[in-house]
Amino acid sequence: MKGLDIHVHGFSPPEIWHFAEIAGLSIAEVIARLRKAGLDSIPGGGAEIFAEGFEVATAITLTLLERDFEGDVTFPNFSTDEFVEESRVAFPDSSEPFKVVTYRRK
Repeated sequence: MKGLDIHVHGFSPPEIWHFAEIAGLSIAEVIARLRKAGLDSIPGGGAEIFAEGFEVATAITLTLLERDFEGDVTFPNFSTDEFVEESRVAFPDSSEPFKVVTYRRK
């Protein structure tokens, strides 16, 4: 539609993983094909998605929590030589204060 800006945010990491398994493709190839078809971003994450999807990511939006939580998946370290911080929004009044930070690939 004219004047309508649509951002497609869909397919969970387990769905991406499943697509790769049944199609016999790498996660990076599945993401590349979905991007070509119009996918803009993927919600959430997972160790395999982080590891393989990172190479095709053009942007990263992270939720930075103000305290540590137990869990077994963390986002991999990345270089600011490849990404630049685009925005940072703080939510200090939330029941669990956090920040949302967006990085773009240079």
